[in-house]
Amino acid sequence: MDVKQKIMEASGSPEKLEALYHQDPEEFTRAFPEVFAEQPDSLILQVWHQRLSYPAEMARIQEEDIRESEQPNLGHRMSIGIIVILTIIAGTIVRFPYFFQLNSENYLVRNLPAIVLISLAAYFIIQKPPNKKRLIALALLAAAAVLYLNLLPSYWDSDTIKLALLHMPFFLWALLGVAYASGDWRSMDDRLAYLRYNGELLIYGTLLVISVGVFTGITAALFSLVYNEDAFFELYSRAVLPYILIAVPLVATYLIQIVIGSRVRIASLLAKIFAPLFLVMVVAYLLAMIVNQQSPFEDRDFLIVFNILLVLVLGISIFSILERSVSKKRLSMDYVNIGLVLVTLIIDIIALAAIFFRLASYGLTPNRLAVLGANMLFFINLALILFYYLRFLLGKGDFRSLEYAIVKYIPAYVIWVLFVAIGFPLIFHFQ
Repeated sequence: MDVKQKIMEASGSPEKLEALYHQDPEEFTRAFPEVFAEQPDSLILQVWHQRLSYPAEMARIQEEDIRESEQPNLGHRMSIGIIVILTIIAGTIVRFPYFFQLNSENYLVRNLPAIVLISLAAYFIIQKPPNKKRLIALALLAAAAVLYLNLLPSYWDSDTIKLALLHMPFFLWALLGVAYASGDWRSMDDRLAYLRYNGELLIYGTLLVISVGVFTGITAALFSLVYNEDAFFELYSRAVLPYILIAVPLVATYLIQIVIGSRVRIASLLAKIFAPLFLVMVVAYLLAMIVNQQSPFEDRDFLIVFNILLVLVLGISIFSILERSVSKKRLSMDYVNIGLVLVTLIIDIIALAAIFFRLASYGLTPNRLAVLGANMLFFINLALILFYYLRFLLGKGDFRSLEYAIVKYIPAYVIWVLFVAIGFPLIFHFQ
């Protein structure tokens, strides 16, 4: 007799249900929603539904609060010390063009994203070190990526080199995720936590950048009364700005992990506000495009904007899903999320059609092939998200399967960006 049948037979007895739960909590939790869907009027099952639907985030918050209360203040001071040291080291590396008479533009385009991402990875590794083998593998992969970027020829008119410079930082972003998970890249829960961290990092990083901008403006206004304004900004851009670029994501990470933790989830709040707004905006945009007979098939710039919109809405859709409550019951946000995924899928289909049209009309180029591959990946990813979301809403699957469907797809993106970054220059002879 399966667990579902046992729960149905014991649905009138709190004692039997309690015994069944303690025999196998995971199997009981998995099978219970189907039973409750068939007997929603049962008072006993309603109580169990509320018990099992208690948000996992609350338990996680309590655990983190306990963990934080057990940590001495020394841990906070050590984190600040690590941030200061990493900022000084990485910021100085950013300033290498000024020390060694290097081409500043060429150096920063190739190295600035890597320096920022590797400094963040170092922060996580120091906080929670992986085992020796994983640490060596991470270091070798990061070093190989940076070396490859700096060995690429300086052909600024080469599309494949531009694509390599654009795609390789995403590989380093994936390595940052491995560092975040202490080297356990197979853990789906760690991947989910990493994506949520990225959402919070974007928000807190933006707030810090705005704050620094205001402070810089006030400082510039004051010192311009004493010194030449151009001289001040030149000194600021050389001596101060590189360290700020490194410090902002590190300080934002410190705020997320140690100061604020899980007590305040701004990303969750913003997802509830902006997901419906984005859905309305994108639907209105598509309607306006149809009414005004605008098409990405002929206009290259319009296609580029269309793909930027696709990536933006895809990101909003994913973060909105990840920030959803773990409650098993249907929420109003579920229909907003489904709408976002459907709209994004429509945008992707239009973009794919436009890309195929341009390939047939104007021939194969590295840029068109790169955009085609990315849009194909987006299409498959969106289709999987839509499939698992509908299964969840129809009561045929749990929300965890939907979350895992999102993060299981990350390696596909990593493989593609590596192929574009390394394979395209060789295949197209650095054209």
